[in-house]
Amino acid sequence: MSAMPRTGQGGHTRVDYDPFAGGALQRVVPTTEPQREVWLAAKLDHDASLAYNESVSLRLRGTLDVERLRVALRSVVERHDALRASIGPDGESFCVLEPQALTVAFEDLSALSPQARDAAVLARREQGVDTPFVLERGRLFRAELLRLQADDHVLLMHAHHIVCDGWSWWVIVRELGALYRDASVSLPPADSFAGYAVDMATHPHGDACADDERYWLSRFSGELPVLELPLDHPRPMHRTTASAREDRMLDAALTSGLKKLGAGHGASLFATLLNGFAALMSRISGQERVVVGIPAAGQSVDGHEHLVGHCVNLLPLRFDLDHARSFADSLDAAQETLLDALDHQRYTFGTLLKQLRVARDPSRTPLISVLFNIDQALDPAKT
Repeated sequence: MSAMPRTGQGGHTRVDYDPFAGGALQRVVPTTEPQREVWLAAKLDHDASLAYNESVSLRLRGTLDVERLRVALRSVVERHDALRASIGPDGESFCVLEPQALTVAFEDLSALSPQARDAAVLARREQGVDTPFVLERGRLFRAELLRLQADDHVLLMHAHHIVCDGWSWWVIVRELGALYRDASVSLPPADSFAGYAVDMATHPHGDACADDERYWLSRFSGELPVLELPLDHPRPMHRTTASAREDRMLDAALTSGLKKLGAGHGASLFATLLNGFAALMSRISGQERVVVGIPAAGQSVDGHEHLVGHCVNLLPLRFDLDHARSFADSLDAAQETLLDALDHQRYTFGTLLKQLRVARDPSRTPLISVLFNIDQALDPAKT
């Protein structure tokens, strides 16, 4: 695709685009609405596109058969059409490419000092996240293997969020481990993301959509809440993707206590922490009605357990909080809010915004100002 569009006859903009630049096409279907939302954000802001770069690193200790690992990873990519796909230049087309051998770069860092090795691994991780994907060209998944010592390796895998989500990484890692142990293992049939996208395109015409729409419109009838958190500097006129990250660990005793508290009310750990997060937002904002967004995995609907792709839909959960109520009392309501939202998760966030006709404010995201999520552990022993 050319860096600059050219204007043809009649003033129409013409963009050079070769749909076969990344290889032969196997199938072309419409993108899903959540994919189009990601595509638009990526096109409007280069930094936003980088923010959608996802990276997973696996520390592999013990004797490693490098070629066997490469073959296993190539097999995973061949199984899942989303990992060998690109997006059309208008964001409307999901283009699946014919299977092609995945190149897994390899670098031996074993001659470096421990400090230099750590620095090199960190640099490669950052490079993987900071290197943009060209959405219209080639595959939006890449991998590299770093040798730290003879029995110590790091596998770095990077993908753009438009073709891969948190659930997908769990599927990828699980299948990679199974295929590395036994290349002839019989894995469950992989769900096609192209097929999933076609199903999503036809969903709005089904009866369930009308029920979903009624639910969400009822949750946001009347004046829409706007979260006003205290700021240490004036809100900029236009929002940016500039950000920083802080990590805090919940110790085992606290986590165990939270699980017991939730279980006493029939609530999951996710619902328990979500209730606490909503209460925190309410207290520091001084508002009793707050909206918290959560990502919902579309794979959990209709049994797409083995589906890799961008299946996330953003759900805006409205909480009506009374500061006089105890945390335990509000937990029942939070669990009900969460379950009702998940029951109606097929109704996309973008469609809801169109129906609500939310007033545009370039300084903030519409309706949802904060998100809450718990990353799913890739290690089954830690779930």
